[in-house]
Order: sequence, then C-alpha cells, then structure tokens
Amino acid sequence: MSMFLISDLDGTLLDRNKKIPSNALDAVRRFVNQGGLFTVATGRTEDTCRLATDILPINAPVILYNGAAVMELKTKQVIYQRTLDGKAFRPMVRELMERFPDICVELFAYGPLVLVNQEAKVDPYILREHQPYRYQKLEETPKEWLKIMLSAPHGRLLEAERFLEGWWPRLPGCHGFYSAEYYYEIIDRGCSKGDCARFLGSYLGIPQEEFAAIGDHLNDIEILRWANYAYAPRNARPEVKEVAQVLARTNEEGAICEAIDDLLLSKINIHN
Repeated sequence: MSMFLISDLDGTLLDRNKKIPSNALDAVRRFVNQGGLFTVATGRTEDTCRLATDILPINAPVILYNGAAVMELKTKQVIYQRTLDGKAFRPMVRELMERFPDICVELFAYGPLVLVNQEAKVDPYILREHQPYRYQKLEETPKEWLKIMLSAPHGRLLEAERFLEGWWPRLPGCHGFYSAEYYYEIIDRGCSKGDCARFLGSYLGIPQEEFAAIGDHLNDIEILRWANYAYAPRNARPEVKEVAQVLARTNEEGAICEAIDDLLLSKINIHN
C-alpha cells in the first residue's frame, strides 16, 4: 500500500490525559503493517513528543516545532529547519516582557526550552508533563530560535497580539498564530506543518495524492488543505472542520481509527 498519514498529537491523537487511546494505537499499527507510512506533526519538541512517539510505529521523519523542523527521531538528524534570528527578535521580546510581565515567554531551540521571564507563572503544561526547561537571561539565549511561544489566558494573549501588530513591520519575515487557546506562537514565515509536508513529499519522493492528514486546531489548517485526504476529529475547531472531512469520533474516542478505516477502504476501491 502506498499512503502517507500525518497526525497531529494534542487534541487529535492524544486524549485529555496525554495518552493514546488503545484503539487508536492499534489502528496506526494496522495502517503501518499494511504498508503505510506514518508520522506526526506537532508543536512539541523532539523530547516532549516522546510521550507518544516512543510507542507509535513511526516510519518517517517527524514534523516538530509546528513546522520549524523535520527530524529523524531515532538519530536526531535534522533534515529541514527554519529559524528566527535571536538578535533581531530580542528587542521585541524584551519590550513584550516589560509590557506583559505575567506572560510566560518560551524560546525554543533544540533541547530543553528556555524561559526568559522569571516574573511570570510557569506554563502549567511544562510542570504537568515534567518538561525539561531552564531560565536564561534574554541576552544569553541561543543565536537562533526555532520558535517563540507565549503562554497565558486567552484574553491576555489577545492583548499581546495587538501589541505585536506594531512590531511586525520591524521584524524579519515571520508569522504568529494560536496553537491552543492559551498558546500564541511566532515562527519563520516560511514554515508550517503544511510546508514540512510538502518538503517530505519531495524528500521521500511521494506524490501529494498519497498524503493524508488529521488535525484539530488552527495550526493544522494548512496541512489539511494541502493533503489529498484531510480529516478532523469531532472536537476540532470550527475553522478546521470547514476544510476537512469531519469524523464521528473525538480524540478521546480514537478519531484516527475512522480516518485509517477510510484510507484503507479508499485504497481498496482505487485498486479495484
């Protein structure tokens, strides 16, 4: 079977407890056993994605940092990346921290994430998942960042988003988006999950017609629009449901099972 399925993690493949439902895991294994290629596309890092990737039968490079990098997880070989110039973005981050001292500012390079605002409450998901992190002075942070993430209640992020509007003309090409109600992310303008899917198609020699994707949030829309087969769990954002086939199940119920059943049936019909 020639088919490539890319799945989001949080809100799609993972349940509320950050576990993969057993039926979903069985379905992915069945997909791979029948010749399919499977990987994930996530905003997580190469380390924090392992709560899922260590038990999934992944047989293709993974998309990390919401599209800022593609990596062979087993070897940690980076085969694609787009970064932000720390020197260019530090003045914006410094002013943002002064204006919004309560917002948790997270800078991502490879390895443990970097927190630069010690006055802010630590992102609760960092603590809940025991994610590795370190505090660092802004001027001592790495020269290149894969992404910037702001963590705060949604209303506060809306205020920060309005503040950032005045900075966009002064910054190198980048874009901001919500990856959850409580996360606002900034990455290079040329990277997204969709861009990485296109890269993987070229890198692995797989045509677009063979790609399928499933996701639930705004950062999944581009990859869903690009994929030939696009799915969304019932719990997905309304904007996502507009561009994908909506499944009857939620992520809690193993929505990816329905996507895989549909893909396998589609391939059987095509060959017949």
